[in-house]
Amino acid sequence: MVGNYGEIIKEALAINNMTQKQLAKKLHLSPQTINSLLQGRTSIRLDDFFMIAEILHLDPGKIFTTDNEDAKAIDAYLSAAIHKLDDYQRELILALLRYFHHVNKRLK
Repeated sequence: MVGNYGEIIKEALAINNMTQKQLAKKLHLSPQTINSLLQGRTSIRLDDFFMIAEILHLDPGKIFTTDNEDAKAIDAYLSAAIHKLDDYQRELILALLRYFHHVNKRLK
């Protein structure tokens, strides 16, 4: 996933009184990886994207800002789909993403 999400996440870090290093630790990533994501030098994985949104209390559909029309359409679709979910469904999806994230980490 590529997008102009770095500034939004940086602002959310400040609002949540969290450092990039603290975020990296919660995601089991290196601080360098977080910095690369925020600078736009590295693409963000979908599971990390949703975990960041959860940790920083961000609406996943509002994080991406882009001029690409296809990406805007996808963002709108995902945002609408997420808003249609009830709290239990959102929690279930986040739990599944956490599970797959941890399984992926063990396989590396």
